[in-house]
Amino acid sequence: MARVLRAPEGRMVRLSGTVSNFRKTRARARFVFTQLDSHAASTVALAPGADDRGREAALLSARAAVEEDADYLEFDLDDHPVKGWVWRSPFSEGDRVEVAAAWQGDHYEAYGIARPRDRAVALYPFCCRGTASLMQAALRWWALFGVAATWGSVAALFIAALLLSTSLTSASSSLPGTVLVACLALACAVSAFLALLAYSLARRWSPFARTAEHVFATFGWREPSRIDLVKTTRERRSTADPAALGTFYFRY
Repeated sequence: MARVLRAPEGRMVRLSGTVSNFRKTRARARFVFTQLDSHAASTVALAPGADDRGREAALLSARAAVEEDADYLEFDLDDHPVKGWVWRSPFSEGDRVEVAAAWQGDHYEAYGIARPRDRAVALYPFCCRGTASLMQAALRWWALFGVAATWGSVAALFIAALLLSTSLTSASSSLPGTVLVACLALACAVSAFLALLAYSLARRWSPFARTAEHVFATFGWREPSRIDLVKTTRERRSTADPAALGTFYFRY
């Protein structure tokens, strides 16, 4: 049996080779991040292959965990045993791939798998954006939905107050101005709340973004913090592409 060359425990490295002994299990799992060092993150999942210690850690972290249907992959990459979770796997036996993985005792734990032939890449669930792209996505959400909804409601309320004032006596002529001030104050408060909510959500997803950055950097991609695979894949989609492309796996 060929000797397996081990990377330092927990350090993410890039492997390349041909997939053999490929096995895929579709299951619902709870994904939990534990930061190992400045270069990699390890995961514990309530799913096939998790040991007792992993199950206990996942249960204790249930509040912070994210549950999702995903593919659990097990295969050999030349002489390297590889296991890991991806949202959806487009891979099969005999594919030539690159893998961003960290050594975990008796196998390499994969966090990203790329197939250069068609530039398909599958990643650990939710690891599809770098940190800068994640914050930009949160800002877009706030700008498009939060600000638009807030000021739209304020405008509707002010117009209603203006119409009401025209049907009242002149003693109520100051009503539109009063309502305008109140509406502006409400708009500022709601906008600030929605901005805080968007920032909080971005912080919640930041462990996934940091791990995505490690994967992108391991693959050697430029500016990993600014990569947004959801955005770039959907911009390049064609009508012939599978529906899962751009949502559950991507093109780099």
